[in-house]
Amino acid sequence: MEDIFHEIVKYPPSGYNKDGIYTSDDWTSISDIGKSFNGKILSVKDYLKVEGQYVNTVLMIMSALDCEYLTIEYIEVNQDEMANDIEIYREKYGVSITGILPKLKKGTRLSRINVPNVLRLCLRELCYIVFSCKSKELELFFSYEYYLNVKCPIDRITLSQIVKKNNLYLDPRG
Repeated sequence: MEDIFHEIVKYPPSGYNKDGIYTSDDWTSISDIGKSFNGKILSVKDYLKVEGQYVNTVLMIMSALDCEYLTIEYIEVNQDEMANDIEIYREKYGVSITGILPKLKKGTRLSRINVPNVLRLCLRELCYIVFSCKSKELELFFSYEYYLNVKCPIDRITLSQIVKKNNLYLDPRG
């Protein structure tokens, strides 16, 4: 396995300048809902669509590797603040987390059923988690501005196909 992380992004390659800097006006956070980007207001529907694309990408990577669970290897979270913020997002944007959330702590194993909601928490900047499935050599985490960092034994062509099916991109900067 290559010991490199692939960055998966929502930003089209055409938005990067020759120096690899993304120059297009685009949203980067759930808190951008209701704001204007390139003359278009980011709606809850548009936000949730992109959030779903990232969740589906992770689930497809897990399927390609026959990975049944992700383990929390590292976590930064304040459970009380997170619960409060979940309620604020529900009231402010009408977005919620459905179902029961497992207790989030280092070592927690998340089944494919629980993975989507925990990924959404990360995308909504409510916690920072490094996930792994060591038996399948998978490691992933989200960084700021909707960058999904993935290290896995899937070849770049197959990974690119998974990403493309979800209308996302492998970071064109390499």
